[in-house]
Amino acid sequence: MAIKGIEPENVEDFIKDIDGALAEQGVAIPTDSKNFEEFTDDEQKRIIHKVDRRLVTGLGLLMGMCLMDRTNLGSTSIAGMSVDLGLENGSKYSLVLLIFFVPYVLVQLPVNAIAQNFSPRNFSCGVTLCWGVLMVGAAFVDKWWHLLIIRALLGAFESSLFAALLPLLSSWYTRYDVHKRFSISYFISCLIAALGPVLACGFMQMDGLSGLAGWRYIFLMEGVLNFAAAIIGWLLLVEYPLGSHKCWMFLTEKEEAFIIRHIDADRADAAEQIKFNLRGFLSPAKDWKVFTYPMMFLLSTCVSYSIAFFLPIILESKLNYGVTAAQGLSTPPYVVAGIWMYFTAWLGDKYHIRGPIVIWNCLLSIIGLSLLGWVASPGVQYFGVILVTAGGNANVPTDLAWQANNIRGKWKRLFCNALLIMGGGIGGIVGSLVFRSQDAPTYRPGIEASIVASFITMAIAIALMLRMHALNKMAATGAIVLEELHGFKYTL
Repeated sequence: MAIKGIEPENVEDFIKDIDGALAEQGVAIPTDSKNFEEFTDDEQKRIIHKVDRRLVTGLGLLMGMCLMDRTNLGSTSIAGMSVDLGLENGSKYSLVLLIFFVPYVLVQLPVNAIAQNFSPRNFSCGVTLCWGVLMVGAAFVDKWWHLLIIRALLGAFESSLFAALLPLLSSWYTRYDVHKRFSISYFISCLIAALGPVLACGFMQMDGLSGLAGWRYIFLMEGVLNFAAAIIGWLLLVEYPLGSHKCWMFLTEKEEAFIIRHIDADRADAAEQIKFNLRGFLSPAKDWKVFTYPMMFLLSTCVSYSIAFFLPIILESKLNYGVTAAQGLSTPPYVVAGIWMYFTAWLGDKYHIRGPIVIWNCLLSIIGLSLLGWVASPGVQYFGVILVTAGGNANVPTDLAWQANNIRGKWKRLFCNALLIMGGGIGGIVGSLVFRSQDAPTYRPGIEASIVASFITMAIAIALMLRMHALNKMAATGAIVLEELHGFKYTL
């Protein structure tokens, strides 16, 4: 559309001048700049959906393979791995689970800094190929400590994936579009991970073929699937918005310019290019609020990981299902969780809320854990499993979106992303320990620990909401400037 007094061919330059001037002054670009937009509303939606199809789908695929690989020990365990490798003795099984998250946490800060020097598409698909090789190698281990080493390396490579992809996704969307995209990506990944037990059930039927045990085929075939996912992911994924028109069969230069204007109207950092500086990278550590999101993420992932790691085992030993039934019944809770997390994401983006959703999901988890721990009926216990799986997993994209909404700037985003994933890794360490084999069949200590984690998450969310509400009121009076941008307000 043309603006009165300006020729149509100069509209794009006119918008760039306005947005650039405002961004340089540290002023939030008014959302009514869409009045100058050359694309109609329908055209804008088609451009954003074009990004969704490539970025969200590719991210979901690689995250799904990541989740499938890190949580497959429950399936391989009941398929004979624990007996063959002697993991039933002492705390060996928990140690194999735990070791994954030690390098997962340790590499986050350096990898987040290093990954920005590479194409996010090449980097993420490269590490996917690497851990696919490790999965194939896991099929041929003879001693339990061999598996321990592979799991440690797997943690380092899978952690690297999130260093590349989470900043990429948040860079493409406005603050109140990002929750749905995180949720859809995580939904796709949960569906893929939910197929893990079903695929494992099929792969273990190959037991004895070429002299390999069924559990070895679970590792072997999932490694092959990772190779395929890396190739498909490379075809789907794109780069950061600035320069994205160069990606194969993606946006035109005008469509790229629209995306940058669209994001700048929300937070004025779409085309930010800042040379790496260690002091600048670490400076966000002075803001105490950046540590609250990783803490909530730690506690949320503690609940979701503990269920994921031990669900087939719980279904077999606590609810007395057979091995095949336990594998098959591990899938429906994740399907329900995916539907629930998208619904909560839709609510969160529509009404611009995050904290209340975190609190509600914690309550859902507490109810589910209570049913699992203190009700005798297997059917009711299984319903409790569905509730806690839905509540725990729905908080993962909510935590990601809440942090993404309340930070600005490339390097602050990278630092905070590293802290968040480190929190998730520590949550995985705790989650791998709370359900202990010696507590079977009730697993009461693990259930109680997960309930406590949910209550603490609620307390942190409430405290953070109250503090940010007070800061928003101060910003509204002009007393302070939030995130170095006039007009910026925190999402509660």
